[in-house]
Amino acid sequence: MRSSRPLAGLWLVLLVAALLTPAGAQSAGAQSGWKPVADPKGLFTIRLPADWKIADSELSDVVFHGLRSSAAGQYLMSTLAAHSPAQDAAGMGILAVAAVGLPRRVAPAEFGAEFKQEAPSSWTVTQEGPAQIAGRAAYYVYFIMSAKSATLYMVIAYFTVGQTGFLVMGGTMNDPAAIKKHFTTISKILETFQPNARLGASLPAGPVS
Repeated sequence: MRSSRPLAGLWLVLLVAALLTPAGAQSAGAQSGWKPVADPKGLFTIRLPADWKIADSELSDVVFHGLRSSAAGQYLMSTLAAHSPAQDAAGMGILAVAAVGLPRRVAPAEFGAEFKQEAPSSWTVTQEGPAQIAGRAAYYVYFIMSAKSATLYMVIAYFTVGQTGFLVMGGTMNDPAAIKKHFTTISKILETFQPNARLGASLPAGPVS
């Protein structure tokens, strides 16, 4: 993958569009428990709170359009986006995952470093480093991003399996109430991420259908 700049921009539309959704009263009938979900290509699974929703096709198309139509789009293997209830008065929580083909096997820190070099100037990194997430080696970056009239608080966890890289991002408004409400949940979601074991055999990258 020659450049990850298009990857850095793919999240912006998702987060601004979703997090600026007008807030209403929080749903009183929120479900308890978690549910497993998988991407369309079967490259990974992740568990979400029962009241979180998978982004519909229209929102997903908007979210990942920039990446799919960019030069880096040829390396994109699969995507998934989800969000907390739109009625959430504290501001929505967002999850987005992208799987990309890599030209060679690299460590998560190297994968993350390449991405970070191309990050927009609107990102202010607050914390980063290696970690064990979901029982796997990972590299994480917490950052604040200014976008139009909103300021977002976000985290990206980078994983690599064979010649596949995964970016697992969560975020919400950079507001104490939203962060307190959503980041405990986002951290728990990250701990459920499981790539398909067959990726260790280095599946070739192909276009997303």
